[in-house]
Amino acid sequence: MNASKVCSMLSFLAGMAMVPAGHAAQVSGNLVSLSVSVPGLPSLVSTVELAQPGFTGNLSISAYGSLSSITSISGSIREDYHAVHLDAEGGLSSVMYYPLSIFSFSGRDPSSSYDYATRTLSLHDVETSFSSSGASPFCTGSIAICGAVYEKYPKLGLLDLVLVFDRDLNNVTGTATFSHTLANGTVISGQYNFTGSPSVEITPAPVPAAGWMLGSSLVGLMGAVVRRRRLGN
Repeated sequence: MNASKVCSMLSFLAGMAMVPAGHAAQVSGNLVSLSVSVPGLPSLVSTVELAQPGFTGNLSISAYGSLSSITSISGSIREDYHAVHLDAEGGLSSVMYYPLSIFSFSGRDPSSSYDYATRTLSLHDVETSFSSSGASPFCTGSIAICGAVYEKYPKLGLLDLVLVFDRDLNNVTGTATFSHTLANGTVISGQYNFTGSPSVEITPAPVPAAGWMLGSSLVGLMGAVVRRRRLGN
């Protein structure tokens, strides 16, 4: 084997560390739970009404070397309509309407861990933002409750994601949990479940100097062996 073949082999092995993003990043799912806790209203009960089956959106992940080293994560989800019914003792009740909600999230180097055995990626404290298109969110019913929980542009606060991939990283199932505390102390939290085909891009991790030195030494050694054999012939 000559030096050029050795170099080709090293290049091939380096290329195997890459997982191309060869498909669109699409996910879909459902808001499975949402709870509202208002100071002074311990009896408050919240239920979610979804006019549509759930949400659609996208998810994109980039990493160095493997999913254990996340460099960025981003995405967005769209819900066409949902309403949150809030009921408390004493006949107090309100409904929060969200005609069209778009939640975007992104993070760089978030706190994360990856389990190779189960192909499970856990990410924490991913920042999120909210925007509305068309009619803005609004609240009807008890002024006391609406004043405690209504926000025109609510945030999801920090998002936690747990993603389970298939062997080729082409498909994923996951959960997204969120919690947001309003200025008056009201806490809004919940969970989404979803499935889909995320866009995953893994680039080769930078090779340490020692690695390059070792590779160069191997190529040099192989060249010396080849020259010695030629001289022997």
